[in-house]
Amino acid sequence: MIDSHAHLDDPRCESALAARLEAERAQGISGWVVPGVDLGTLDNRMALLTQLGAAGLYGMVRFAVGVHPYFAASTLRTLGGPDAVEDLLAESAEELEAVAIGETGFDKSKPEYSSALEDQTKVFELQVRVANRLRLPIIVHLVRAEGELLGALKTNPVEYGGVVHGFSGGPESAEQLLKRDLYLGFGMSLLKRASHPDSPLARAAARVPLDRILVETDAPDQTEDLRGVVQVVKRLAEIRGDHPEDLAAAIRQNTETLFQCSFQP
Repeated sequence: MIDSHAHLDDPRCESALAARLEAERAQGISGWVVPGVDLGTLDNRMALLTQLGAAGLYGMVRFAVGVHPYFAASTLRTLGGPDAVEDLLAESAEELEAVAIGETGFDKSKPEYSSALEDQTKVFELQVRVANRLRLPIIVHLVRAEGELLGALKTNPVEYGGVVHGFSGGPESAEQLLKRDLYLGFGMSLLKRASHPDSPLARAAARVPLDRILVETDAPDQTEDLRGVVQVVKRLAEIRGDHPEDLAAAIRQNTETLFQCSFQP
């Protein structure tokens, strides 16, 4: 299986990372997608890519580049506006051989984020433009702002799909997102909020088409255990009545299809 959203470039993950990933391979985890959150860490990420390549893991860890909604306002201010952000984003994507743009999106979980929705919208729109130009999918961060996302996608449709990472909504929300050519990434919230089969999240997970499911840990924010994705697959299989190995194989295919790459060492 492939972890479609793990911040392996976070300092909390750096200690003996190559050895940790080798250990996870023994548990059946054979690939990772590392989302981007800002544009000031390119050198560090290139160094990590070199380190993983030296450990024989090149190709198993793929990178995205993006501006997280938390940093939308500060990035616009620091770089001098949308055009400069768009140019640097495209340059970074090409240098890092990115498989996606993001994470990008909308967040209204705190008043300071809600007050920056205009900047979040500007940065989301420019990231969709870059993704479409480079023929890449997007990785979407979405917290309490589904209306804003759907509105932005109506005027700025994605041409190469994307994934809403950490999906935690119900069936109606899932249906609206699927209509926008988006996959749904299920993570640790599935273990916390879908313990009962009648919970909204469990009902959504049961109904999502098999070919539109991804899984993730969102490490280290949601868990420091990179093996958490194994538990997510097991819980998904229970909810859906699928065999875990068959489900894991399908999810791997979904991940490679969306990101247009293989995950091979």
